[in-house]
Amino acid sequence: MPTRAENILSFVDTRIAASQSCRNHCTESISALNATKEDHNFAIDALDTLCFNQTNDINNAINDVGTAYQSRVDAGCRSDLLWRVILHTEGDGTPSGPDTWTLECVRVQAGDYEQKAAIGIGSAFGFVEPNGTGGISSSHMSKGKLKNMIGFATDFYHGVKVASEPYSLSVSDTFVLGGIGTCGLGTNRLYLMNPTKGSSNKIVDPNVGIKTGMIIQSEKPGFFPQSSLDIVGIGTTMADLRSIDAGISTYSTEITVLTLEDNTIGMASAPMLDGTYVNFIISKDPDSLSVKDWGVAFQDPPLVPQTLKMMTSSSIGTGTSVSYDNSGEPNVIREWNPFMEGLIDPNDWESVVSRPEVGAGRSHYLVGLGSQPLFAAATPATVGQTIVVLAAALTNGTLYADITTTCSTQQTNLVNAISTRDTLESALAADLSTFESRLNLSTFIREDRNAVNMHVWAYRQQIGNCDTDESSDKEFKGVMESTEFLDIINGT
Repeated sequence: MPTRAENILSFVDTRIAASQSCRNHCTESISALNATKEDHNFAIDALDTLCFNQTNDINNAINDVGTAYQSRVDAGCRSDLLWRVILHTEGDGTPSGPDTWTLECVRVQAGDYEQKAAIGIGSAFGFVEPNGTGGISSSHMSKGKLKNMIGFATDFYHGVKVASEPYSLSVSDTFVLGGIGTCGLGTNRLYLMNPTKGSSNKIVDPNVGIKTGMIIQSEKPGFFPQSSLDIVGIGTTMADLRSIDAGISTYSTEITVLTLEDNTIGMASAPMLDGTYVNFIISKDPDSLSVKDWGVAFQDPPLVPQTLKMMTSSSIGTGTSVSYDNSGEPNVIREWNPFMEGLIDPNDWESVVSRPEVGAGRSHYLVGLGSQPLFAAATPATVGQTIVVLAAALTNGTLYADITTTCSTQQTNLVNAISTRDTLESALAADLSTFESRLNLSTFIREDRNAVNMHVWAYRQQIGNCDTDESSDKEFKGVMESTEFLDIINGT
């Protein structure tokens, strides 16, 4: 006759078997449901591919224009150097003690410039006009950053924006989250520029989703010594996100700090010198995935956070909806809670929650300048050189010299590149109604597929419950089998 302890353990074994049976049923149901999406997936992929290829061809042409502009500067037909004003020293008002200006030769850039001082002329980007006679012009600080686009022309990329929610991810999808990141050179610290708390972006702390052992990749090469690195530590710090998130007005927001297994080989800033941002992708280690990873906790929300990002060749067919974008908003990955839109941001009571700025991005063509800075007489200045001048030099034309070099080959290449770009953009504009109709149809088919994915999510929740119950029962069984009180339980 079995003992009381054995009867209890028998009930536990029954529950464990029931959890395993339920999990098997759910995984079989998921497999069956996924099979019903094959026609949806084919249709969506076909429509997405047409739209992606068309915008990608235009963007390649835009890049070719940028390359052609750069070639003129490289050939010496145009200059990318400028005299920046970094200091103004007031004199005593006498002829022997006049006002002076300290100038530094800098390379123009589409990204932000470094501050030279907390106050005064060094706190703005002031420069001597490259015509040599226009005096000093300047731009002021904006959201903690210095920017001046002199020497550049801006063009907007075209693309397809993808929105996705947790329930839409495949059970085998390893994606956890992504976002703008910054890192120094030769460090194992990476700063993920996403707020860690606040329902404006998440309804839960996003750090819950990041675990040590996951891997991180950069969408641009040159930052990691290999294609991906393991995450070995997770922490938080405070950062100013105003310049990269239009919905944030506070200067100090908590963000995630990741410790990596190896040091970086490149430096990522926000933005980079060319005005772009670097996206980093955190994902599960694909080698560690099993059927048990299909489960999600019952309390995990299926609809938030919503992830917004631009379609790439590897993400064709993904997401719950798609739309055309030519807004010029930055090409970044952002997450938010769309149900909070228009409501007071609980993390910043002075602002309301708004859709994150996510778009196809911009190209900043280095048009260059028709004159180059002079260090002394006819000697061209080089980056980093400084001089001290009097007021007269700011307007008498002695600080710059006109560039007389001509580059017929480079100019012809530029004209041809612009023509190709314009032809492709005109074709899209003429065919825009058809283009957007394809995207609308793709979204409609996605909506039908979304209903299937919601069923899959329900099964994944059941798997999550089975995993939790089985783990609890096995822990209880281990305690029962090793307890010193079996005699008391059995009444002996």
